[in-house]
Amino acid sequence: MTVLVTEHPASESAVRWAVERVVARGGRLTLIAAAHEWRNRSAMSTGRILVEAERRRIRTMLRRMGAPVEVGIDVARDEIGDHLLDESTRSDLLVLGAEPDDRHRALLIRLAASARCPIVVVPDLDLTVRAGVVVGIDGSDVSVPAMRFAADEAAATDEPLIAAGAWERDGPRTDHEGEAAMRVELAARALVHDHPRLRVHECIERESPRELLRDLGASARLLVVGSHGRGAVARALLGSVSSALVVDPPAPVVVVRRAVVPTRVSPAGAPRADRPRGGRASNATRPDGVTRG
Repeated sequence: MTVLVTEHPASESAVRWAVERVVARGGRLTLIAAAHEWRNRSAMSTGRILVEAERRRIRTMLRRMGAPVEVGIDVARDEIGDHLLDESTRSDLLVLGAEPDDRHRALLIRLAASARCPIVVVPDLDLTVRAGVVVGIDGSDVSVPAMRFAADEAAATDEPLIAAGAWERDGPRTDHEGEAAMRVELAARALVHDHPRLRVHECIERESPRELLRDLGASARLLVVGSHGRGAVARALLGSVSSALVVDPPAPVVVVRRAVVPTRVSPAGAPRADRPRGGRASNATRPDGVTRG
C-alpha cells in the first residue's frame, strides 16, 4: 500500500487509515512525498525530511501496537502525478488525503481516472462512529470490480454492505425505478453467492447517483465507486460521479477502475424474488440474506 504524505491535516488522516488497514490485513506500507526541489538534484529534499519524520512516527506507533509492519519511503523527483501513476502499477492501493486546494483536487481526479490500482481518498473527519460499506451500482462493467472490492471489504470487517442504485426519470440517461431495482437486486444476489455470510442491504432512490452516494456515505465507514476512466474532455462535458466524490468525500472513498480487477460471472438462473417498488422498501430479509431498505 502506498500513501502520499503532505503537510496538510488530511494527510495525517490518510496515513492513519492506511496504518490501521495494513495492521489488520498485513502487507508493506510505502510513504511517498513530492520533492519540490526535484529540478535541483543537489538540493536537500523537503519531501525526504517529511517522509522520514512520518516514518519515525509510524514506527513508534507500530511498536506500541506490537505490529511488525515494514515501512518504506520514496521521494518523487519527477512530477508527483506521473510518479503516483507509475507507482499504481506496483501497488495494491494508493491512499491520499482529501485536500481542498485546486491543484490537489486535479491530482485526485487524474488518479481516479487513470491509476492502475484502486485509489482511496480519506477526508479529515472523525470516522469512529461510522459503520457499513456503501457501493454504487449502475449496471455498467465498471461497477463489477467496485462491487467485488466492496463485498470483500465488508466481509473482512464484518460490516453490512449497502448496495445503492439511483434512477432519474428526467436525467440525461433516462432510467426507470424497476430497471435500477433489478440491477441492484441481481448484484446483491451475486455478492451473497460469493460471501454467504455477507449482510447486504438494497437502497433504490429517485435521485442523482452522486447525491445518493453522498447521502449514504455520510454515515458509512467506506464508500466504493467504479470509474469509467474518461479523459479530461469527457469528464468536463459529462461529469463524473467518482470525480465529484473524490474532491469532496463524505467518507473514505475507494475508486476502482474496470481494468484493475478481472470480472467474474454472477450465478445464472437464480430466480428473482418479488420486490416492492417506490423508493426504499421494507427492512425484511430474504432467504438469500439480502435486506431491502
